Amino acid sequence: MASDEMAAAVTAPSTGPAVAPTRPAPQEPAAPAGQVAGSGEWTWRNWVDWERVLGRNWFAVIGAVALAVGIGFFLRLAFDNDWIGPTGRVVLGAAAGLALLAASEYTVRRAPPWSRAAAGGGLAILYLALYASFGLYQLIPFAAALVLLGMTVALGWVVAFRHDSRLVACLALFGAFLTPVLLGESVGDRLHVGLAYLLAVDIGIVAVASVRRWRWYTLAGMLASYALFGGWMNRISADQTLVAELGLAGIFLIFFAASTLHNVLWRRRPNHFDMTLVMVNALAFYGLTLGVMWERYEQWFGLITFLFALFHAMAAIGAALRRGVSWIVPLQLTGAAAVFLAVAAPVQLSGEWVSVAWASEGAVLIWLGFATSSRPYRAMGLTVLAATVAHVLIIETGSVDAAGFVPVINSRFLAFAFGVAALYAAALMYRRWRDRAQGWEAYAPGTLVGLASLLTVW
Repeated sequence: MASDEMAAAVTAPSTGPAVAPTRPAPQEPAAPAGQVAGSGEWTWRNWVDWERVLGRNWFAVIGAVALAVGIGFFLRLAFDNDWIGPTGRVVLGAAAGLALLAASEYTVRRAPPWSRAAAGGGLAILYLALYASFGLYQLIPFAAALVLLGMTVALGWVVAFRHDSRLVACLALFGAFLTPVLLGESVGDRLHVGLAYLLAVDIGIVAVASVRRWRWYTLAGMLASYALFGGWMNRISADQTLVAELGLAGIFLIFFAASTLHNVLWRRRPNHFDMTLVMVNALAFYGLTLGVMWERYEQWFGLITFLFALFHAMAAIGAALRRGVSWIVPLQLTGAAAVFLAVAAPVQLSGEWVSVAWASEGAVLIWLGFATSSRPYRAMGLTVLAATVAHVLIIETGSVDAAGFVPVINSRFLAFAFGVAALYAAALMYRRWRDRAQGWEAYAPGTLVGLASLLTVW
């Protein structure tokens, strides 16, 4: 009977609330390539889709390279046996390059990996054919070769847009900077023409990188531009100094706009490429400017360095005043300004005035670090103050003339006084805003007071 009651209870309809059918738990979307599911972390092992790279891309690239090499061997055989004259060789090479580009366009939807590789091979053959027409056989003049090679560079960027291919874009970039190297001494003899070509190429690089948001492409183009200009420096004569500096300034401004105005106008958050661009661009420009102008304008370099620091400071203020701009932009510009302001002191000043300038700058940087809650600013300020202490203890003390020494009322007293004042001011700021200090900065107040006491006794 008990079993009958249990069976009835099981088969009887439930009078309680209905229970909704259980839904399967939603599955977590698959992590992107290289990311461990559920961890949000990237691993090197899974960062590259090796099956796609090896099975689809590189085999296609190898096939295009093998085709180009085979054409090259055939042409070499034809050249050695004088089957084809110089004009025919150039025409045949250009035709082979254009044929590969046409085949690339035909297969852009049918076999995209092979299409991109064929486009790259076609561009490479075109570069070689055009160089041969000028550098080997002198079939066309320098100006015509420069124009044709520039058109080939532009064609490479169009193909890169068409295929949305980094491989083709890199080949176009390589060809753009290989062109002046292949033309050799002719570019050095016509510096203004070479600089005009280089500026046009840089504008194209920035345009491609901005549209495709390839920030790495801007960095690669910038490094190649400064390297190419550095290769021309031994050919720059005294009467070409100002022309060379104007061209160098144009390169700097193009990539400054790419790295800064890009984030200011469109209010985009800068990435690590942008931050690298700002400092590398500034340092490369300043270093090459030293090489170009130091011999004739050495006495002006303190002012030049100060104006360069002021340029970055004004850009930082402008970026800070524009609403919606990431705080990283004015921060990195201020950092560049601080670096060149610190360099300007020993370049233009001498003796105790270097210590005075560094002590003032270090205190100001620490104040900016607390005002903007920026730890990098404070780190830069502490670094400058450490350099001040070293300069006072080593340089200023080591140059004392014991025979004619005047206690207290002397020029070195100014350096020590500013150093002590800056250290105490920094320690007071750390005491006042101790809640904003992080990590190792907890030791900063005591260290600053100790160094100030050391300089005071010294």
